[in-house]
Amino acid sequence: SYMPIDSEVKDCFIVGCGRSGTSILGDILGRRENVHYRYEPYHLWAALDPSLDVLNLYSSDTEVHLFKDASEVDESLRKNFQKLFYTATRKNSLKKVMLEKTPLNVYRVNYIATLSRFPKFINMVRNGVDVVESITRLAAVNNYKILGKPRLNQWWGVGDVKWNCLASLAVERGTISQAAIGDMDLRSRAAVEWITSIEMGQQFSDELGKSWMDVRYEHLV
Repeated sequence: SYMPIDSEVKDCFIVGCGRSGTSILGDILGRRENVHYRYEPYHLWAALDPSLDVLNLYSSDTEVHLFKDASEVDESLRKNFQKLFYTATRKNSLKKVMLEKTPLNVYRVNYIATLSRFPKFINMVRNGVDVVESITRLAAVNNYKILGKPRLNQWWGVGDVKWNCLASLAVERGTISQAAIGDMDLRSRAAVEWITSIEMGQQFSDELGKSWMDVRYEHLV
């Protein structure tokens, strides 16, 4: 069974561009005894909706999407979300907050807000130059491997699937032109990701009001 709608457990989602300090914030808040912290549970999101597996960690046969909208949520999906994400929280009466941290969810805020009951979002924002350099180093080193997935880049996914999703979204939103994509180097890709994440954060900040909080990485550290 899934968690009933009148549960006292509240939801909080940490989002933002990757390499912006979301892990630091999650670790700080996750230490509180009333918080059940879920660190990047890609397996749960993929189980809920295979099209959310934008790195192709679990399947390469499903069409994936970086952006997801509230219109794609129905009651069946809500029940499955509660079952997948709240089961462990329910076992401990001290846990009053389910804190989830997946930076990519900045592209799915309305989708998640519709799945959740009383969602709050914390959006981490960091200087763009620092974020771009950090992403570039991580994508270039690529020392993260999974058996059976030789074409996996730890940042851009299997066969650049995440980049392809991001590029399509950026073109659709008018952030970059189709002609500008071409053979972008890693640093240019990282810049596109940071800019798009910031734009999405600004949009959802306006829409969600008090349910949204921006936190500057530089202020946190």
